[in-house]
Amino acid sequence: MIRFTLLIFIALYSLLVLAQEELSASFNGVFHLPKTWDAINLQINKTGTFRWRLNGCDYNNGGNGTWKTVEDMLILEPRESYKLNWIGKNLSFDVKEVRLSTRNNDEIHAEIITFKESEKTLVDDPQIWKRGRVCAQCGGFIGPTAPPKFCTEDN
Repeated sequence: MIRFTLLIFIALYSLLVLAQEELSASFNGVFHLPKTWDAINLQINKTGTFRWRLNGCDYNNGGNGTWKTVEDMLILEPRESYKLNWIGKNLSFDVKEVRLSTRNNDEIHAEIITFKESEKTLVDDPQIWKRGRVCAQCGGFIGPTAPPKFCTEDN
């Protein structure tokens, strides 16, 4: 009876381990949104979570959620019972989901799925994120004083 119980436990454990989604190396890590003066970073974790952060020296924002894989895409979704806040052209707003695809190991393309068709004008589609973390260059009274530079610390 103990052997049977042990076999059942091993089988269930194996199913749970195999059911966990794997994060492709192309999506793993930190990416930044280029061509902005604010530092905007997206961190995708192997644990099935992600977060994005904006640091504009005098303004901060961000969002987080979970991801799942669908074919060769990574789908970013809100946590259960929450909304997914995402960065647009000049502001952030709530979206249904963000679909990530990769062209190479150094950039990802984000297709933003909005709640309303009229909201599509709020985002560049697709957004192109480049690999690496950036930090804002603060020093003036309001906002960044120069474009962000690559860094290692979390912003």
